[in-house]
Amino acid sequence: MNWSVIVIVAIVGFVLFDIVLLVAIWRYTRNKKRVLVDFVQKSWKQITAMDDFRLQVLEMDKLIDQVLSRSGYKGNFAVKTKKLAREKRLAVDDLWFIHKKRNQIAHEINAMVSVDESRKIRNMTERFLREMGIPI
Repeated sequence: MNWSVIVIVAIVGFVLFDIVLLVAIWRYTRNKKRVLVDFVQKSWKQITAMDDFRLQVLEMDKLIDQVLSRSGYKGNFAVKTKKLAREKRLAVDDLWFIHKKRNQIAHEINAMVSVDESRKIRNMTERFLREMGIPI
């Protein structure tokens, strides 16, 4: 058998293998995104149906953390938001505002959330989800 034929067959084999691998990765990534979107949409319906604004804020903060974790950001909140700001060029000030309000609710006795604060935090969370490519 001629060496040039062997080389051509090997190259074609590698190219086909690469194509199959890329398609598999693309399908896995697309499915992973779909699972995240379904999770967020289901959670969002439950959160926005809550009457307690404090509980809404706590759950929105948890949802943000879950989205970051499932999107590949590891570490504590500070580490995740630092990586997010660097990689996606997103402003993370809104996320910090929400997280600080969550900490206030969790650590201060009788911490309150007004209707305006709740609306503001809801809008900030919606903006974050849109920027992450997650429709709600």
